[in-house]
Amino acid sequence: MKRRGFLRPMAVEIQQLKSYVWHHATGQCFFVSTNERDSSAATQPPVPRYMETLVWLVEWETDRRGPIVVQVAGGPAFNQHFEVCRQLWQTGKYVEAEEP
Repeated sequence: MKRRGFLRPMAVEIQQLKSYVWHHATGQCFFVSTNERDSSAATQPPVPRYMETLVWLVEWETDRRGPIVVQVAGGPAFNQHFEVCRQLWQTGKYVEAEEP
């Protein structure tokens, strides 16, 4: 089976995004997950919430999750998730944008 570069959304739920991304040139598969989390820096209720995107390498043949290769927090969930997926699909890596 010939694989081509693709973005395949796995599930979209309220406050959660999941995707598999295949980078054809390197033969790498990534699992991208964006979730809303409680901040661990809260000093009193209500606990602030933030969006976090984690990316794992996936062994395609065995469907086993490997090491975390990207961790990004903050920003609008969909934009953050999409940008990580876009870069992984195009280049096989993620480079965080520099602050202005």
